[in-house]
Amino acid sequence: MKLFKKSIIIPIILIGIIIIAAVIMHPKPEAFNKTFNDSFVTTDLKNTSKNSTIIINANLSERYSLQHFNIEKILVGNITIDNKKYILSGYNYGSVTNNVLFGEIKEKSTDKTPIYIFYMFDNLSSIYLSSFDTKQYIAAPAKTINDFETLREKIERKGN
Repeated sequence: MKLFKKSIIIPIILIGIIIIAAVIMHPKPEAFNKTFNDSFVTTDLKNTSKNSTIIINANLSERYSLQHFNIEKILVGNITIDNKKYILSGYNYGSVTNNVLFGEIKEKSTDKTPIYIFYMFDNLSSIYLSSFDTKQYIAAPAKTINDFETLREKIERKGN
């Protein structure tokens, strides 16, 4: 009878440990809502073509990665650019991606090619978008070409 109790208690304890570890590694996502009103839109990387409003309504999840031994951020939801709604999905693998959250913006979740690739820096307070088909670039917050270039350069820098 003691052997029978041990064979039941040990698996129950192991299952409990696995459940607790799963909750710690995959916490509930939090709402992430951000509006960028000061954006710089360009097609020639020199002059502004128009100003754009970017609204992000998404969920931000943070989880601990056993593969990279750091906190990963996952951003999934919607992004509205000039009153047009798109689907957004992005990832930040900590130091593996230079602490930059990056991802794709698509019109439909079934699309194979994204409309934009995006990068978010400065603790998700700035964004840079690069389109695939129209050679359009958007940076926010940015009012001048210098502000735009500063954000664009962050894609290549380490440790931002």
